[in-house]
Amino acid sequence: MSAQETPLEIAKNKLQFNEVASQMNVKQEVYEKALGVSVSDEAVGIIAADIPGGAAESRGHVALIPDLVGAHFHARGEEVYEVVSGAGTLYWGEVEKDRDGAYKIDTNGEYVISAATPVDVVKSDSFIIPEGYAHQLVSTGEEPLVITFQCPDSHLKDGNNSRDHEDRTVIPQLAP
Repeated sequence: MSAQETPLEIAKNKLQFNEVASQMNVKQEVYEKALGVSVSDEAVGIIAADIPGGAAESRGHVALIPDLVGAHFHARGEEVYEVVSGAGTLYWGEVEKDRDGAYKIDTNGEYVISAATPVDVVKSDSFIIPEGYAHQLVSTGEEPLVITFQCPDSHLKDGNNSRDHEDRTVIPQLAP
């Protein structure tokens, strides 16, 4: 860390903050139509839907976050996010690994998270959550928090349970 770089700047650099918006580029009418057929993902408290197109390794989705996303992490695959409505705070941090590459668990049976500086997000912000990083978005604005995101199908649950978030580990809240 250079003497001039603040913890927030370090966080935004790690998240590639506002460097990835062109990867998403989902038109409003497309994500609004998808939200019309969305399903509740109660494990993390969001209402989500697929955006047409894409492949299982990295498909587009849209989510309405009424209050907050339950804290969780994925062992495989990153997630690319763009805030399309509202405002929030991203709480996040790396899930620590032991020498053998397994995720560390403390004496209370909880995953060990190296918490990073929270980042406030608003409409048109974009960022990447690397694999192995815990994350939680909390809605903070008057307008509903809506995000588009791209991730492997294994990160989500669908209405038919044909994919049941086999690569999503829910953890205790990161937000205070």
